[in-house]
Amino acid sequence: MRGVGRAAVAVTAVMVLGGCGGGDTAEPSRSAESSAGEARKARKAVASRKAVRGDVRAGAAAGNFGRVKFGDSTFGGIRPAACAVVGAVRLDTAPDREAAAEVVAELKDRQWKEQWHQAEKTGDGWFLEKGDWELTVLAGTVTEEEAPELAAGQGGANLLGFYGVRRNCGASGSATPAP
Repeated sequence: MRGVGRAAVAVTAVMVLGGCGGGDTAEPSRSAESSAGEARKARKAVASRKAVRGDVRAGAAAGNFGRVKFGDSTFGGIRPAACAVVGAVRLDTAPDREAAAEVVAELKDRQWKEQWHQAEKTGDGWFLEKGDWELTVLAGTVTEEEAPELAAGQGGANLLGFYGVRRNCGASGSATPAP
């Protein structure tokens, strides 16, 4: 899973450290009724983090992978922003490819659109989009080198992983340092 694993680590780093950082977090200007109304419509059109997590949970359940553990506390000393979803199911053995495909099938049933799929010797990776969210789904084995936060001291880890980020993240949320 070298290529897919490295891509996932890069996506996570960008998502947590760059893609969700900074940006103006101030409330939209309320000086004009039309701009406030447009802002409300835009917020309603955006899938919430809670909704994305619900889709991820349903996907994992469809593949019989069990409970997804989400990264709510910290990742590299930074709390995930409201525009990021990071979750995984750690497994004893490499994930079954057919079961992983069921995860993606459930996400598609929930209106996620598959942009690409990459199959490698050690696993599979998918990139999906829904509204202004992007979601990478990884099923396979990562080495300690590829994902030290997941496989430290173990030489590797078998997992089903989810890395999601909302594209316009900086506009309404940002990563914050952990206390």
